[in-house]
Amino acid sequence: MGENKVDVDVVIVGAGFAGLAAADAIVQYNKVHKSDGAPDVTFVVLEGSNRAGGRTKTIETDPDFNGPVGYIDVGGQYLGRGQSYMQSLVERFNISTFPTCIAPDKSSVYQAGDIAGSQIPQLTYFIGNYPLTATVIAGLKQIDSRTQFVKSRLAEPWKSLQAEELDNQTVAAWATPRLGNDKYAMELTKLAIRCAFSVEWDELSALYLFFYGATAGSFEAFENVAGDDGGDRIRFTNGTKSLVDALVGFIEGAAPGSIQYGCDVKSVAESAGRVEVTALVGGATKVFGASRVIVAMSPGPALKIQYSPDVSVERRKLAERMVMGRTFKGFLLYKEPWWRTKYTGYVLSGKGPACWMMDNTWQDPYTGALGQPSLMTFVAGQFADEKFSALTKAQRRDLLKQQVFDIFQDSRALDTVGYVESDWQTDAWSHGCPSAVPAVGDLVKYGPAMRTPCGAVHWAGSESGLEWTGGYMNGAVQSGIRAAGEVI
Repeated sequence: MGENKVDVDVVIVGAGFAGLAAADAIVQYNKVHKSDGAPDVTFVVLEGSNRAGGRTKTIETDPDFNGPVGYIDVGGQYLGRGQSYMQSLVERFNISTFPTCIAPDKSSVYQAGDIAGSQIPQLTYFIGNYPLTATVIAGLKQIDSRTQFVKSRLAEPWKSLQAEELDNQTVAAWATPRLGNDKYAMELTKLAIRCAFSVEWDELSALYLFFYGATAGSFEAFENVAGDDGGDRIRFTNGTKSLVDALVGFIEGAAPGSIQYGCDVKSVAESAGRVEVTALVGGATKVFGASRVIVAMSPGPALKIQYSPDVSVERRKLAERMVMGRTFKGFLLYKEPWWRTKYTGYVLSGKGPACWMMDNTWQDPYTGALGQPSLMTFVAGQFADEKFSALTKAQRRDLLKQQVFDIFQDSRALDTVGYVESDWQTDAWSHGCPSAVPAVGDLVKYGPAMRTPCGAVHWAGSESGLEWTGGYMNGAVQSGIRAAGEVI
């Protein structure tokens, strides 16, 4: 074996939650079967960046802020009680969490966009997930009804009722007539898509929307922010990094040196039952030989790797056409959580630039003591376009501060003590966040390629998850465990 050649059974590309879950599953398999005298399944995880976590990232300090900022998750950060794979990891590693603060006796706010000829008030105050009207409720019921049909064929949504017809319709085309051209209901539906997917409702197929909701059990669960069973109800006390670090520690404890950073994988070549994975490491080429490879990346960025033989035509077409979410997350830091006197801090906005806000103030789960007060602002889809990206950090901060002032009408909104942000579109490894969605019509045409191996290459990543899919940590973990089972 040469100095720059490493041989293992499995190479895992990517140390996000999908790749870490695959490695963790292999370690657990080895532990269980050690008593059988079976040899260990050997593996290595190759991560291109200098950290694990993928589309999650916890910020504890910021150069523009004099002092610690607490635990700010600029990527994925929320959990729900129905996310069984993540809940299992949290319990196994005894990770501290606390409830997202949405006080039931305070109001949330909807800020309407500029809709010509509309009588929608600029600010609407509501309790729960949405400022509901009869039209909105009727529309949500229709979506959930369709979601249940897809749920019955969850692993093969392209075989569900009217799949081809629904996949060839955008959400905009499907929803508009069913909402009776009600401008208020239409804007809320656009907003729901923008907040959830970081794309617009004319970029997403109706079938994929129903599939997405089905992976959460129902569309209502997937959209549930204020309810106890919603997907945004739980936060990590010490950020998502606390669970990432626990997983990395467990994997490295069982297989020291198995996670390698700064490994930019360039090619995967399969020949005579073996695979060679070539990576650029610190300017030098390193080759990893294996029997199987798990590519735990979003489908589009995974095509930066050269495959020999090439991936299937269906896989390439699916991945090439997938639309990546466009997301900024900005956190406005304050001296105190002043909004809590009247409001929850939960905001929906059709006006922007932020389409969604949440109270992001850290809280000690044992004493109730508050840490750094902050508001999370989520800028997504068309609001995160090139014009917004071209602004300076200070200009983006000031726009968000002004928006918070316009919503709460409180001068304290302008008195920030710091600002932390992340533009996921410029991330060299993710190319966007929270996930990628299939192009309209492609779920039926190429959907099976999302999880079907190409020779010795297997696929993981949140987009291929079947329980809280694309963009959710839970979907990533489930996909990694599934891929590990395939290669073992």
